[in-house]
Amino acid sequence: MTNGATCPLCNQPCTDSYRLSVHIKGAHGDWHDYEKKIRNEMKESFDKYMLVFEPEITVADEVVIASANKGIGSKELSIDSYLRPHKPICREERQYAHLLAQALANGDQKIKRKFDDYIKEPIKSVFFEATFMRDFWANDPIGFNQELLEYLAEKGRIPNSDMDTWVGGDHRRYPNHWKEKCRWARVMINAKPDIAVFTHQSVLHFIECKYLSPEDTYTVENNKKISQTAAQKEILSFLKKLCNITVGKVIKVEFTSEIHKKTSFAQVEISFADIVPQN
Repeated sequence: MTNGATCPLCNQPCTDSYRLSVHIKGAHGDWHDYEKKIRNEMKESFDKYMLVFEPEITVADEVVIASANKGIGSKELSIDSYLRPHKPICREERQYAHLLAQALANGDQKIKRKFDDYIKEPIKSVFFEATFMRDFWANDPIGFNQELLEYLAEKGRIPNSDMDTWVGGDHRRYPNHWKEKCRWARVMINAKPDIAVFTHQSVLHFIECKYLSPEDTYTVENNKKISQTAAQKEILSFLKKLCNITVGKVIKVEFTSEIHKKTSFAQVEISFADIVPQN
């Protein structure tokens, strides 16, 4: 892809077209809100940016990937190399987040010690990509919507918590489809932690995992930009009210190997060698 995977709206670089699509949807809202604007500003090159909404590898991506890896021999094309600990081929952070969640759930003390500054209590449960907000909504749509509106109003995120004003006549509506668009509600209902840890003292922590990709941003009311971490903190704060629990930290984890070193994002560094099964 020309210019790499760069956001046409804010010029943020992303590692590939899939990451670019995630960034645009998270930071700038529905792509179609911007389609006319980008068509006008980038008439001759608009079509190449539409490619980023295909999760599959495009022809443009193939050229970039092939150029970056020119000269690599067929010995790299093996399943054994896909998750090797020191120089993995896999670029998907969710794969490593799953392995990290497994290690925590299995009581791996070497891994747990890396979190001792943040998770001080014994771990009771570990959840991988838990959709707390969506599932609690599905369990009680009307009650959830009322609780979410009251929370957002109490926090000063929205001016009032009137159900008819925001949700409309059918109080069961999913937050993405409320009568009045509420960006805070949309961000919170759509976001989910990579890993959630619940302790025996009823403290809930979130773990945000990164590998190669930068931290994303979202747009809320008044066109304010918030980070993924800030969105997760907001969800934790709401769950405290909703579930009557104690909330802990949003812990930023970065996976590292010989080909990717720790950046300023990370609070906790997890080496692939610590979580990837050894052959």
